[in-house]
Amino acid sequence: MELFDAFNNSGGFSPVLISIEVWCIAISLVMTFIVITMKVRDARRERQAMSDIRITTNLSSRRSTLLLCILITIIIMQINDVMAMSYIGSSSDLTYYVAHISNYILFASEYVYAWIFFRYLIKCIETSGMIVKYFWRTISDIILLLSVAMLTISQPTDLFYWFDSMNAYHRSELFWLSYVGGILFISIFFACLVRYRKAFSQKRKIVFLSFMICPIVALFIRYLFFDVSLLVVAYFVTTFIAFFEFSFSRARWLRPVWQPIANLREKEVLPDIRIKKSSTRNIKHIFIVNPIAGGYKYAKDLRQRLSKVKDLEYFVFVSRKEYKEHDIMERVQKFFQGERIRVYCCGGSGTARNIINGIRDFENVEVAYYPCGMTNDFLKSFGEGQDRFTDIEALINGTVMKIDYLKTKDGIALNTISTGMDSYFLQEKFKVFNVFGGRVPYFVGAFVTMFTKTPDEYEVDVDGRVIRGAFSEILIGNGNTIAGFLRYCDKANISDGKLNYMIEGNRWGLGHIKPMQVAITNDDEGRQQYFKVGECKRMIVRRLDDKPFEMVYDGEFDGEMKEWQIDVVKQGLNFVVPDGVEVYEG
Repeated sequence: MELFDAFNNSGGFSPVLISIEVWCIAISLVMTFIVITMKVRDARRERQAMSDIRITTNLSSRRSTLLLCILITIIIMQINDVMAMSYIGSSSDLTYYVAHISNYILFASEYVYAWIFFRYLIKCIETSGMIVKYFWRTISDIILLLSVAMLTISQPTDLFYWFDSMNAYHRSELFWLSYVGGILFISIFFACLVRYRKAFSQKRKIVFLSFMICPIVALFIRYLFFDVSLLVVAYFVTTFIAFFEFSFSRARWLRPVWQPIANLREKEVLPDIRIKKSSTRNIKHIFIVNPIAGGYKYAKDLRQRLSKVKDLEYFVFVSRKEYKEHDIMERVQKFFQGERIRVYCCGGSGTARNIINGIRDFENVEVAYYPCGMTNDFLKSFGEGQDRFTDIEALINGTVMKIDYLKTKDGIALNTISTGMDSYFLQEKFKVFNVFGGRVPYFVGAFVTMFTKTPDEYEVDVDGRVIRGAFSEILIGNGNTIAGFLRYCDKANISDGKLNYMIEGNRWGLGHIKPMQVAITNDDEGRQQYFKVGECKRMIVRRLDDKPFEMVYDGEFDGEMKEWQIDVVKQGLNFVVPDGVEVYEG
């Protein structure tokens, strides 16, 4: 133990450790000042963003807020550790209270520090474009509350530690319980980092893994050598690394959003993209990107390809949260009010639906669909030509055609509106299976729903013809495919002012298998045998028990209503068909 005498803080005054921590406090104050300065500058840029749509993110201000909280917590932790060490050896009433309060705040701030740092990791993940489930936040909140509760209980019971007459604290037999909270935080930090590993490059993964090393080593040393307390110093080192990681990566995030992010491992030499039509140059080209769709690779690829566009003014917006594409679209229209806009929906079916719902001026807005999702069902209406929609040059030089869309009082859909089985297996509870792959939640949800959901009684009005009964699924659409492989009609004419509907009767469990086989194989005769199918211009759906229910718009839920009226808006949408793709005629 003589090797560690300089860091002894249990038997008396520890001048070396106190000196180190005082210097750490000074450095922490400097880092805090720098972060505050950054936040002030960010606030100015955010105010500028209200009048300049090219600035599309909050410049990591929330991330810097969490880093600021980490710095404040580490300062509080270090001050209380210095006070706890400085008052050892005195038996006055003042030092009694100072020692007890300082140690309590020290232990509590360690838990708070770990909790904030975990939230900081979540924010780093979300900054990259991924959405972290609330499950992780809930677990961290529970660990924090239980840890602080146990610490509070330990104060009058000496559960963790006790003080002698000279205000020196000593471990109790159950002191190891004080480590549980820290170990749990480290565990969920590692688990979350692994679960969302695609959010980071290889180098950033190593940096985030290094955040755990210092506290683990310090906890191990403190457990083996009671007299040595380097945990606060370890937390400072971790904070120091986080500060420089933030400062370094922030320089990249503050680039203008239209500047491509280089992929150093990409060896492909992309050709320049030429604008073939002079009319295309007079349009504002707006790319709204959902980076989550397609596992992020499409968003990165799009950035690279756009860097090769010549003679074109364009703007790129990245949605950082679910359903935010709608808000971005509204902002774009306000900024370019009265001008011709072409908006590129860079995502899946849900992304396109959210963007279209944000359109207020359908006359001056053109919609281009750059598919990045798992299914992109509407584009299957174009047959083999759907592959051309991923060619950004062909899409920029595309031709505008008028197509139909579905409209209700609650919103718009491009491909389908439905209720029944899919309104159950698309629920949030099944998304926990995302850890096994993007498609797994849908298959698990569909399987569970097949055997647990009994059909409800509906009244369906199809152009004035009323159909009543217990139905497993009610679907109306403008395309021909749903869920990527289920065909609800043989051919779809997307501009004839008519919609196709398909209603599945009262089936449960294995009874769904044959109808699904018919839909998968596109057996038109079988479809008429197992479903009620046809064309219409309006459908009104209500439940016979008069209860409100949800409808699914292109894979996205909308609010609950007792009655849904779905109408077709004939040729109401300016849709961009890629150069070289024939206009679909059914």
